[in-house]
Amino acid sequence: MRFAFLPFLCAFIAAPAVQAQSAPKPNRATKAHIRAFERLDLDNDESLSPAELLKATASVKGSFTATNAVVHAWFDLDENGGIDLGEWLDGRTGNGNSEEPSLSGDAAVELDKNGNEKVSRTEFSRVINRYVPAKITRTWFAAQFPGGQVTGSTSVWNNIWDWNFTVVGWDTVAPVGPVAGD
Repeated sequence: MRFAFLPFLCAFIAAPAVQAQSAPKPNRATKAHIRAFERLDLDNDESLSPAELLKATASVKGSFTATNAVVHAWFDLDENGGIDLGEWLDGRTGNGNSEEPSLSGDAAVELDKNGNEKVSRTEFSRVINRYVPAKITRTWFAAQFPGGQVTGSTSVWNNIWDWNFTVVGWDTVAPVGPVAGD
């Protein structure tokens, strides 16, 4: 009876050690996304406000408040007014919102760098790449403008609330909106 505990002790010693599972280590791309989030989070509250997200486009000439509002709403899945790190990582890796943001109206005017009333893939990418990687930018552009560029009528362009789009080929421009004399 004195050695009744011996079989239990031997079984415990012979049992393989159970390792605690740790969270997977982030890869280089994830680390880069985290650093980008930290740079934009000016007040260190672990949430990006629309004003903080606007900093992403600070190095691009122009004002992108409408574009920023649309992109911020796309990232902010729980609609609490801030983008947390999880939402940021999901959006930046393509695992977040399944729908592309609607970058029309005021946002389209902001994206039209040269003022020719067309948003080209280059104009679109120069701003949108500040928010999301190039692969996602290409997907958004293809979804928004399946034929290539988007054009708007001059009279409609000046009255943005009446804005409408017509998708045209990469090298063609189609007249849109009211024609002079109508």
